[in-house]
Amino acid sequence: MIDPHPPHRHKRFDQELMDRLESISGGDPGDVLIQAISGANVGYWKEILESSGLDEETATESLSKLLKEELVLEFGKKTKRIITLRSTWDSILTELKARVKKYHEDYPCARDGAGGTQEPIQIERHYLQASDRAAGRDG
Repeated sequence: MIDPHPPHRHKRFDQELMDRLESISGGDPGDVLIQAISGANVGYWKEILESSGLDEETATESLSKLLKEELVLEFGKKTKRIITLRSTWDSILTELKARVKKYHEDYPCARDGAGGTQEPIQIERHYLQASDRAAGRDG
C-alpha cells in the first residue's frame, strides 16, 4: 500500500496523483516532500506533512535539507510555519511585480505620507525589497 492515509478519495487517472504516488513508491523523502509542497502551492507545515504521508522525523530532516539547498522557503513562527517552493515564491513575486507596474502605469503619481510625491519605481522597490527580506534574500 503506497498511501495508507490519503487526505481524501482519489480520482482515477489523475496525473498529479499518479506522479505523487510514483514519487512515494520511489522512496526518496525529499521528492515526496517536494510533491506535497507543490500540491499545496503555499501551505502550513502540518498540512504538508499530512499530505506527504511521511513520518514527522523523516519529513523534518528532508525539509531541513531542502531549506539548506534553498529549494524551499519557510515563513512564520514554529507553530504556524508556512512552506513553499522557491520556484512558487519567485512566480508570486513576478506576478506581484507585474501588477505593481501596471498599477503605476495606470496611476502614475502616488503620494507618500508627507504630501510629496515619490517616483513609482521607488515605491515598487520598497515593497519588493521587503518581500525579498521576508524570503531570506538580500535585494
